[in-house]
Amino acid sequence: QEYPNCLWLIYSAAQLLDTLRTLYGIPEPERYDERLVSLYTRALSGTDAKLAETAAVSLFLFYLAKEDYEKAEEFLNRLPKGGNQYRQFHAILCQRQGNLSMAYSLYEQNALTAYSDLNSSLYGIIGMAIAENNMKKAETVAEKLSGLARLMEMGPYMELSPWLGIALKNKDKEKTLEILSGLVQNLQNLQAFQKSELYSHVSFSEFSKNTAGRTAS
Repeated sequence: QEYPNCLWLIYSAAQLLDTLRTLYGIPEPERYDERLVSLYTRALSGTDAKLAETAAVSLFLFYLAKEDYEKAEEFLNRLPKGGNQYRQFHAILCQRQGNLSMAYSLYEQNALTAYSDLNSSLYGIIGMAIAENNMKKAETVAEKLSGLARLMEMGPYMELSPWLGIALKNKDKEKTLEILSGLVQNLQNLQAFQKSELYSHVSFSEFSKNTAGRTAS
């Protein structure tokens, strides 16, 4: 009451109330539903974009737990579309509603974007390690990146490619030629992961448009 305009404080109070009624098994916890929704909605109404997004997630989860999927979708749509969090929550909602094909597709898309992000980051680490002549680190990370490509069924090209920079840095002509030969042989299969059972529900044409260049390829 002393800080009516502090929306973060209001949101924190709502979270605390929500947690405590569950933690302590308060009788008839639904008595607090209206108050909780009111507090979360106030937090949602402010100009702080981060707080509004956080409050929207809380309201989405609140209505999801109540199996009020129409209201849950309303607050889901307050989240930035196209991001991993939106897709993850959308997948959960679709699964609860029985739209299993869409849920699979969304989960699989998230797996692809997670791979893409990890792939880019690990390549960056390898490049820095090579520049610092820390070949032990470069090789350790290359092994992990190659294993990640194998785990995510990205194909031989993506499994081999992390080792090229290392072979070049080591001036290992034989290894460099071996890797280059393998890359050339598998170049035509670069998109083979699209046929993997792991991504069988993904429409790759739509996925490419929605991620604006952030595909795993």
